[in-house]
Amino acid sequence: RKIMYIISIIVPCFNSGGYIENLINNLKLQTLKNFEVIFVDDCSKDNTYELLQKITVDCGFRCKVIRNEQNLGPGISRNNGIDIAEGKYIMFVDSDDFIDKETIRLISESMVKNKYPDAILYDYYRTNGKNNIPCDSIPSVAEGDVSVSDALLYSKGSTWCKVYNREFIINKAVRFPKINTNEDFTFNKLALSYCKKIFYL
Repeated sequence: RKIMYIISIIVPCFNSGGYIENLINNLKLQTLKNFEVIFVDDCSKDNTYELLQKITVDCGFRCKVIRNEQNLGPGISRNNGIDIAEGKYIMFVDSDDFIDKETIRLISESMVKNKYPDAILYDYYRTNGKNNIPCDSIPSVAEGDVSVSDALLYSKGSTWCKVYNREFIINKAVRFPKINTNEDFTFNKLALSYCKKIFYL
């Protein structure tokens, strides 16, 4: 498949009508625009799907909006996003999250500089709306190449602080299990176990 974008951002959505517009406005601010966003609506009971169709028409970046035929949970929603992603790498963002305006640029530069690793893990913030609290994605480990054993042992289990080479994920058939809790933990540990090169940004 032809690589069209540096990153595909996959966003599972369920009853996200109250905050999805904030994420879209946040994505508009990215300084590097070579990305696509795949919104997967998981049969929301509010106006999420209709809102997505409306506000992604002229958002300034490439968007795909799909809807599950039935409520399947965030893991399967992300799988459905993986299936249609066209980016060189895939990244997962939850609908109530936001990313710094330099995120795509910094990750993209790290990919090139580090010769396209299987995975890049990066730090993040937790916020209460007023204060941003820095969080290490891999506590007690320095920036740079990380061994698979250290990544498995020390990295946080969430999906939203990692990007994966899409071809690698496809070839290894890594998918989220059909469970509604800790599905991201399972996916990440499995994906990291297959990696040959991991970089910590």
